[in-house]
Amino acid sequence: MIQNYKNRIRNHFRGKASRQEMLLLEGAFLDIDHLYQGQFRLSGLPVVLHSLRVGALLCLAGADIRTTIAGLLHDILEDTRITSGEIRQGYGNWFAYMSNALKKTNHSRQTHQKLLQAGRQDIRSLMIKFCDRLDNMREIQWLPEHKRQRISRETLNFYLPFSATIDIPSDMQDELKSLANRFL
Repeated sequence: MIQNYKNRIRNHFRGKASRQEMLLLEGAFLDIDHLYQGQFRLSGLPVVLHSLRVGALLCLAGADIRTTIAGLLHDILEDTRITSGEIRQGYGNWFAYMSNALKKTNHSRQTHQKLLQAGRQDIRSLMIKFCDRLDNMREIQWLPEHKRQRISRETLNFYLPFSATIDIPSDMQDELKSLANRFL
């Protein structure tokens, strides 16, 4: 399953991306494999699968390869021991900026403000976060009821309103809305 997602993402960019970009993509695959080794989601699936599914969703949404790579790396500051400086050294300033922009704070309101501010500077951060939320909503049944309801309300009130303005495909928006409504 993991290899299938990697191949899907590779094939999406084959012939469209430069050799250097494809090498950066391969580096991201290696890094998330290593950094998430032994980590599992509540569903029992490996954490690395979430990052790969976000990458695949970004391909479906029409994201460029840099945005897809940032999507693969979107949780590594939160969930691993890697630092922003190490991301900067391995990938460059933009990827370090995106990783910091996508990192949650202790309060959802602050996280939303931080994300919207990042979106004003680079709208691709919002695209990554939308795809992250869609994949998380596909596994929301593993969370306790009160968290499912809180996250579903947040999805309808925060994520869906900005999705239309950043050209997220309507079928992805519809799926996210349907998933959120299921738990309210």
